[in-house]
Amino acid sequence: MELYHKLDLALTRCGYPALDGVAGYQQIGSGAWHDAYLVQPPGTMPLVVRLRKAVIYGRSEQWDAQALHEDYAPVGLYYREANRCWPGICPGVYHYRIDPDLIFTLESYVPGAPLPLPNLSSEAASKIGASLGKFFRQMHERPAPLPGNGLVTWNGAQVSAASQQPWAAVWQARREKARRQLATLTGSSLEFDRDHLRQKLAEVLNGRHHAGEPAVLVNRDITPENLLVRDNTWVGLVDPVSLLDNGTYYAAWFTHCYRLFLPALSDAPRYRHHHFKDHAMTLNAVADGFETGYCQDDSALKQAMAWDEFLWALDLAYESYELVRQGMTPEMRLRRGDEPRVAATLTRSLRILEADKM
Repeated sequence: MELYHKLDLALTRCGYPALDGVAGYQQIGSGAWHDAYLVQPPGTMPLVVRLRKAVIYGRSEQWDAQALHEDYAPVGLYYREANRCWPGICPGVYHYRIDPDLIFTLESYVPGAPLPLPNLSSEAASKIGASLGKFFRQMHERPAPLPGNGLVTWNGAQVSAASQQPWAAVWQARREKARRQLATLTGSSLEFDRDHLRQKLAEVLNGRHHAGEPAVLVNRDITPENLLVRDNTWVGLVDPVSLLDNGTYYAAWFTHCYRLFLPALSDAPRYRHHHFKDHAMTLNAVADGFETGYCQDDSALKQAMAWDEFLWALDLAYESYELVRQGMTPEMRLRRGDEPRVAATLTRSLRILEADKM
């Protein structure tokens, strides 16, 4: 099916007029899962159509209605809640269709471009990060729109949380997981200060209880391609991955991504075209601004974020070790790079964990 026809079908299946010629659309992005097109149907506002790719991370996609609902339905929930928190920060119109012949989302256009790392000064990057931090702090102070915790998914009739396990049990399982991860690493032949990391993990787990922090709506996918900027000002967020989890823990996920995860994975095929390693200082400035905007001079919250960031770095070190030890699938090579690059990520993660940041 030709591209023009696909875009026409997407519009008409959502109740919009068909395009008036090929001048009515242009490609504005391409990610791992979708190609994005800005379309201008006659007599309507600009819209964005995201067409799902036939091959994702090297695997041909098979049509699976349940799995596709799980991918797309939670996006609409996040857009709705984010716009209630910060009006206009996400698309106000959102549709998706999962017909066997065409899988797409259609949403209103938020004018802006993905975070322009090559063109940002440290000051501008910090300012953008501060705006993001303020937004996510406000989002994390809102009551969860659903009961339960874990990935927001689809139960066959509506969006729902993947788990109804009590939050205290979730956090206890996370603590036990961290202990197992460090035990595996310390039992290996890797070179690092085992006693120091044991002491640091004990400090984290003794100090971090997530007390009084209920599960809230959080976003796992906060990569620069999903953060829209105009005139060095953050103006929008698209393509969230929605979970019900601890807000501080996922604020730390943001700073972990921008300080460690993205620069470390810069050479992986999934991220190579972003050149994250070349823009590590800019990414770090975004993270520092985010921390300032999120914590708002709350020293206890800043400490909690540092502890949670330690847990994320431990998780990355453990995952990298297991990938090197057990071998890489083609999909993981696309996501994480080849074995030498994953080994380098492991070493870098261990050095971060050893540093006396806390």
